[in-house]
Amino acid sequence: MTLSKKQKRWLIISGIIAGTLAVAIIIINLVLAGFLGKIITQALKDYPDKHYTITVDRVGVNILTGNVNLHGLQVEPDSLFIEQLKQEKLNQSMIIRMTVPLFRLAGLNLYKAIGDGDINIRKILFRNAKVQILKGKKKKQPKPPPGVQLEHEFTLDSIQIKGISNIQLVKLQFSNFKIEIINVETNETISKNESFNMVLKGGRLLKLPGEGDYFKLDNSNTLLELSEKEWLLPGGNYKLALGKLEMKFADSTVVIKRIVFKPQYSNLNKMAEKLKYTTGIFNAKVRQISLSKIYLNKLLSGGDLYIDSIAITGLDMDIYKDKRKPWDFDKRPKYPHEALRKMDFPLYIRVLTLGNKSKLVYHEKSEKEFGNLTITLGSMSAVAKHITSVKDSLRKPMSANLRAKVYNKVSMNVDFLLPLNSRVDTFFMSGSVGKADMRIFNPALYPAIGMKINKGTLNSLKFKTRANRWYIDGEMVMTYEGLETEFFKKKAKETNKFMSWLTSSIAHKSNPGKNEKLRTAKTHFDRDMYKGFVNIAWKAIQTGLINTISGFGKTVKEDKYGNKKKSSAKKSKTSKQSAAGREKAAAKDKKKKRRKKGKNK
Repeated sequence: MTLSKKQKRWLIISGIIAGTLAVAIIIINLVLAGFLGKIITQALKDYPDKHYTITVDRVGVNILTGNVNLHGLQVEPDSLFIEQLKQEKLNQSMIIRMTVPLFRLAGLNLYKAIGDGDINIRKILFRNAKVQILKGKKKKQPKPPPGVQLEHEFTLDSIQIKGISNIQLVKLQFSNFKIEIINVETNETISKNESFNMVLKGGRLLKLPGEGDYFKLDNSNTLLELSEKEWLLPGGNYKLALGKLEMKFADSTVVIKRIVFKPQYSNLNKMAEKLKYTTGIFNAKVRQISLSKIYLNKLLSGGDLYIDSIAITGLDMDIYKDKRKPWDFDKRPKYPHEALRKMDFPLYIRVLTLGNKSKLVYHEKSEKEFGNLTITLGSMSAVAKHITSVKDSLRKPMSANLRAKVYNKVSMNVDFLLPLNSRVDTFFMSGSVGKADMRIFNPALYPAIGMKINKGTLNSLKFKTRANRWYIDGEMVMTYEGLETEFFKKKAKETNKFMSWLTSSIAHKSNPGKNEKLRTAKTHFDRDMYKGFVNIAWKAIQTGLINTISGFGKTVKEDKYGNKKKSSAKKSKTSKQSAAGREKAAAKDKKKKRRKKGKNK
């Protein structure tokens, strides 16, 4: 097709106009980029918190899309600021270091932003950002009077941004985002995650009246969403997967759905081979976890995590232990309340609940001849109150209640009282088990001691226990009737006729017996220091069962009127004395260490 002279002329003119516009846009972009670069650089220099240095390598602008790109954005804490955190001289327990290869403001009206300071942003994008949280300890000091803000304390109700009149944000997006928590003293990584994607919607900043360019975060319509992701946890032994996380800032609630906590290897024996000692291997699924009323100001300003309530629903947990491995005799596991008291991180949870459709299965593999022990707790529910490591809150004890169906058949109810400020970490446990056919306990008794219950009815079981770091004391009242047991040989699954005869001759077939005297079993034993809280709880019950049934157990008899008589076996004081001796020895060691420190100084 041949163009006429007129068409050629208009084509040339159109090309010149288009080229001119393209050149103009490029020039304007360059000018605006330079202009905004200077404004941003100056604003970063004028940033009021001098403990951080914020820099950017390059600023890019696209006036057609309204995009402003900051390349190589870095937030670096001052070295003196980090040193103060190490020396516990700050009012906060964490410092942030951040690197963002691409920070984008998308859909920005540049003319309003530059001319009026009115910022309306369609999206803010953090791409390939990496955040390091330097974790230390904050300065110990009395609480400030109400309404008084500490130095360097960040609050969502008073954010200073100079030269801005209004900020409106539609979406905040984190793409390929990484977080790492580092111990500031040892420079060791406490925790880190693989990259994930996160979206924050509906946030805006409202300018406060008066001078100073202060803003308040309006989070009434803010929503945080985290898409499905799997993390390899520190140590490399476990993976954590979340189906969906959603946080509503208006009521400070977080809902997490489809949580899976699983070992790196699905073959538990293969997983156990990686472990040097006898250690529980956990495999858990949770339908939903709901956190209500999270105090964000406390978390952002001082690193204190305060949560009003946590509700867990649909827990299905499996715990596997390979007891063919040796025990770690150097290990000293802490009781829950002891761990909280010694925790550096300030934590407070008013109440934690577990829904009644939860399930726990514990099974272990051992070298015993009678198979592997299995314990099942079905229809499990629990409530724990006043879970705290905050020093001012330790006077009030932590409490917990657990309800379950043992082997999905027998009702069990256990209460715990854990004083948080106990010098010897004493705790109290009491509970009851309902009526049952005693044969259902064979999956626990037969693998453990080679004994089977062939017949017997449990009418009721009540127990109470007091435990500290070194020993456990308590008592149990178990009423039952028609007990018949059978023992087996260790090396062959044949009936041990002698033990079965001895048991049938000595063991009590019922409680109360034919003389209507009720026996109360005593439970007293030294703690295995390398074993934890769950072992103590189970051993207290196990000891009570043995002492109730066996003819040589420690018991206190009662007549039919409920009057207690002397124990059928003398109560041993050696364990108490040895525990007391250990306590004195520990106190002497502490005094020696203090003296050595004083001499060194």
